Amino acid sequence: MQTINPVSECGSFGYTEQSSYRKNKKIGAIKTVKEKYFRNDINCKVNGCKICKVSNNTLQGGINETSNNINILGIDVASRYISTMDWPELKELIICQTVIDALDSRDRTRTIRKLIEQIENPSKKFVFFSNTVFSETAITKNESTLLDTYNIALVKLGEWYYKHFQKTKTVSIIVTDSTRYNNYQTEGVEYVDFQSFVEINCPNKLNEFEEIKRVTENSDMDITTCTLEEHLIRKISAPSKMGFTEYLTKREIEDGLSNKTLIQGTIKFLKPNRKDKLKKAIIDRNSSGKPSISIKGDAYLNRAIHGDFVAVKILDKTEIQALERFNAGSVPDELEITENGEDKTTEIIEYIDFGEQIDGDFENVDDEVNKNVEDMVYGRVVGIIKREWRPYVATLQADDTNSLYQLVVPFDINIPKIRIHYLNPFEIKNARIVVVIDEWPLDSKYPQGHFVRCLGKSGDLESEIDSLLVEYGIATSQSDLEFSMSVLNEMPVDTPENPWKPDYSDEDRLDIRNKIIFSIDPIGSLDIDDAISFETLVDPKTGKPEYEMGVHIADASCFIRPGSESDLEARKRGTTIYLADRRFNMIPEVLSEKICSIRAGRDRYAVSVIWKLDYLYNIKSVWYGRTLIKSTCEMSYESAQWILNDTSGVHSDSIGNSFKLEKSLDNVLRPRICGFAKAMQILRSRRMENGALELESTEIKFSYNSEKQIQSMKPKEKLVIHGVIEEAMVMANSSVAKRVLQYYPNSAMLRIHTYPKPERFETLKNLAKLRGFQIDCSSNLALSKSLKFIEEKAGKTDRSFVFLLKSMTVFALSEACYISASVVKTTGQDFKHYGLAVDFYTHFTSPIRRYSDIVVHRQLLETLKMDKNKIKIGDDNLNNQNKSYVFLNTPDYIEKISDHLNTKNRNSKIVQRASTLLFQTKYIQNLISKLDKKDVFVKKAVITGISTNGLLANIPDIGLTCQLRFKSDIDSNQSNEDHNQVLVPLSALSGKLEDMNVFIPGCVITSTTSTLIEVMLPLKLPLVNKNRIDNANDDERLVSEGEYVQYLNKFCKDKKKDIGLNQPYNSILDNSDERLRKIVFTVFDSIEVVVKIKDSSFRHSQLYFVLVKKNVGTIKPSSNIQMKTTQDIKENSIQGNPVQNNDQLQTNKKSKSKNKVKNVAIYPILEHFRQLSITNYSMK
Repeated sequence: MQTINPVSECGSFGYTEQSSYRKNKKIGAIKTVKEKYFRNDINCKVNGCKICKVSNNTLQGGINETSNNINILGIDVASRYISTMDWPELKELIICQTVIDALDSRDRTRTIRKLIEQIENPSKKFVFFSNTVFSETAITKNESTLLDTYNIALVKLGEWYYKHFQKTKTVSIIVTDSTRYNNYQTEGVEYVDFQSFVEINCPNKLNEFEEIKRVTENSDMDITTCTLEEHLIRKISAPSKMGFTEYLTKREIEDGLSNKTLIQGTIKFLKPNRKDKLKKAIIDRNSSGKPSISIKGDAYLNRAIHGDFVAVKILDKTEIQALERFNAGSVPDELEITENGEDKTTEIIEYIDFGEQIDGDFENVDDEVNKNVEDMVYGRVVGIIKREWRPYVATLQADDTNSLYQLVVPFDINIPKIRIHYLNPFEIKNARIVVVIDEWPLDSKYPQGHFVRCLGKSGDLESEIDSLLVEYGIATSQSDLEFSMSVLNEMPVDTPENPWKPDYSDEDRLDIRNKIIFSIDPIGSLDIDDAISFETLVDPKTGKPEYEMGVHIADASCFIRPGSESDLEARKRGTTIYLADRRFNMIPEVLSEKICSIRAGRDRYAVSVIWKLDYLYNIKSVWYGRTLIKSTCEMSYESAQWILNDTSGVHSDSIGNSFKLEKSLDNVLRPRICGFAKAMQILRSRRMENGALELESTEIKFSYNSEKQIQSMKPKEKLVIHGVIEEAMVMANSSVAKRVLQYYPNSAMLRIHTYPKPERFETLKNLAKLRGFQIDCSSNLALSKSLKFIEEKAGKTDRSFVFLLKSMTVFALSEACYISASVVKTTGQDFKHYGLAVDFYTHFTSPIRRYSDIVVHRQLLETLKMDKNKIKIGDDNLNNQNKSYVFLNTPDYIEKISDHLNTKNRNSKIVQRASTLLFQTKYIQNLISKLDKKDVFVKKAVITGISTNGLLANIPDIGLTCQLRFKSDIDSNQSNEDHNQVLVPLSALSGKLEDMNVFIPGCVITSTTSTLIEVMLPLKLPLVNKNRIDNANDDERLVSEGEYVQYLNKFCKDKKKDIGLNQPYNSILDNSDERLRKIVFTVFDSIEVVVKIKDSSFRHSQLYFVLVKKNVGTIKPSSNIQMKTTQDIKENSIQGNPVQNNDQLQTNKKSKSKNKVKNVAIYPILEHFRQLSITNYSMK
């Protein structure tokens, strides 16, 4: 039995026996008995109740005391209409333990979890009541059936509420059909149909309700339609045509995990492969040093869905043989073939999993499985511990418009098709819709669900944006991100007629409007949440210079009161969402863009951190407090950089005189900006010496025309001033973290960055070895020194190589996260931030766009009150003096918020990257559409990684990473289980663009490592047939014998010269030499690719890439790509040796060859890599 949110310090005075049932396949339902204790100290969960003495500060999200209605959720509504519970309009419902018990008896863990989510969402004002252990509402005698017991328990709870409020409030139990409950009618308690409840409280949801009602009419979603015994017997005897088996009960799973006959883990589906008949999934256990578990085929996956937390039984040899026999005749579920033989749903492009990229896990899971196949064990899903079902964006399968039931194809390629029932499917044809899964019966090939709403036409920009918001858990639509009137009504007024003015009489706020304060932000910023002050002073004691530096942060917490509607909404959102062409603010615009935004010439509230630094820039003292400020100037990064450039005499084409400030402002700000920059650069260098990592990443910048169409796209330029501002923010965040942790040792909200797993550095180490370097990853300091050493040695000659290493380091690191200080202590971790090399860190500097910063502001300001009132840390009287301290000093409260914000922060990054890819695709699609029919979109790229059957490369001009996979040779006479028989484009031999669609059969991948892939060309072409090309396009064909011999001879002849074989070329003898027939693709190699667009009926249009050839010689940088610093590179080419492997390096040591070729170093993303003529450097 699941019990949620128990109240501590219970007053027990008696017990009773409670019956429950569990399923047994041999003897049916088994009755079990447990004892249960009563208590008498549970309040009514209504804010301000004078009888219970419940204060508004005690309950976060409790029922409003002014409400005239007490609404108790019925079991049937909870089970059947759970998908409606997240409707914003549904508020102030009581969820009692009886409902949880009823759901738990049917293993409805997902439904219970959904209810808990609503209870924990303060804005919903759902409350939990432990009626089964409260002496006034507990049922001490079981009735004839369990359903009777549950219903009587709900009635008794309703009676208690009616009497508790002295018959002044209406008490309702919300049910699906009130006529079914005539036998339970009692004074003061009425049964209300959920449909009537929806009509009154959320009339705009009636259509959606009707659809849910219709599709769940004859399902077993409503658990009150049969007894538990009938339900168990029905499930035990249910047959399955699909080979599915009934799940074990929760008790059986617990026993299996305890005796180790079962293993639990999160199931992850592998990307579909057209050559595989079966779906494949794994439970990854490599991190624990145990072999991963492979699960193959629908029957053995047993209705598990990507992300589910499952129980798995490991198969023995006999069962594995049975698995192979069963799966041999299986039809692949993801491939449904039309009459003309075309696949209706499977895309030829592998869809990008943004979640993996954010976490740094960029390697294909399938590749990892293939590498460790000998360590793989096989299993079968026997139970679901935790479902991860969610709303899914999907599209109707085109040929299902005339069917009674329709199949929809989810946007997420890992999710199976879902069967829904929609009355008029033509309405949703070619549209993005949202569906949810209701159940997956044993006898159904697909999960069954229902239509929720239509987002709009496929391909329409607004519809696609809505799709991203739903798919990545941000919101149900863009309109859902509009602020409600209850939030807007809390906002201060700021209009031209009635402008907002600060309270100048506030004695707790220091007036520093006389200081010169300035902000530095991107051009066009409206939400300016940080500003800087910097003054050069004289130390009166020593006569040496000293400095006063301030970081002033918008005081959003002043306007966002704890527990208010705006606070609950900001907490729910967690962060401002930035997409490629828009943003969705965390707090209303009247705050984020007006009153809280630190605009020039406006009086603004701030929370300031002001340091005194000595002449060596060591911190002498630090002051924290609320301030009143007035910004002198809101500058762009470019204007501040122009001042730094002009002062140092360095000029840049990208930052011209158009960014120059007017003379009066320049005179005031120039010495302060230069002094500030110098100080931050010194402090930054010290942090680097302590192990901070200076890494690289690429941010794509779009520019739009007047019609909001993409005009250009290029990587964002990195400026020196960016690092200066970043250092100031790190300094502020670190200082605040120290103070908050001092006063809140168990509940400070911190941000930690743990030490990454050593194995994640293997690829980085191998890349460095290609240039003869070694990287020490034993600590952040060792890693930082290694990267610095490499930059010193190679940075001047091959800046691109250094950039790649720094970019790859980002992927190797773990993900920083918010955490409560108590968790750090109990888990034995430390507070250090690995990447920034600081002992303590938090987020303080962006309260306009991050809720974490609002929490930290509150904690910081409470510490100031503690000092003012001379309250000691841990003083018991503190709770009585300031009730907001109760939550800020509660570790569980901070831990829950941290977990929530980590999820929101991760989702915001994922959706931001997804929107960037969407806009990149649309931009490239537009460029391709303007080409002549015979032309193709060709781009230079550089290899950045290797997979088992292809390459990972980067295209700098458009800021994209592309996967290039060799086509599988589906007609090979050899076994192709490892996909090592492939087709290679003839253009790889001929170098001609027009040969990219002509393929060489019989090629074999002979070797793959983390840094190279070798492909062996055939000595003779094998027998061919016209269907040999996997997923062939109309313009693709196989090479003829004559063509192949011609180009093979030339290739082998040139290769013989390259590897130093000086004998005359003999095609008959030399072509048999395997060394000459190998094509080797190595990381850093420059290649040429063609970018194409694949239109999809079910997902966004997708970019895919076709390999043309390896490049040799010089590659010119794109005009869109800028250098990292603003200082121009005087020499556009560098000198180096030809590309060489380690053997060649040894050869060159002896020969001391001085042959040189040109190369170009560019920023910010890789264009071309050449190996340097250096021997093996090692760190000292």
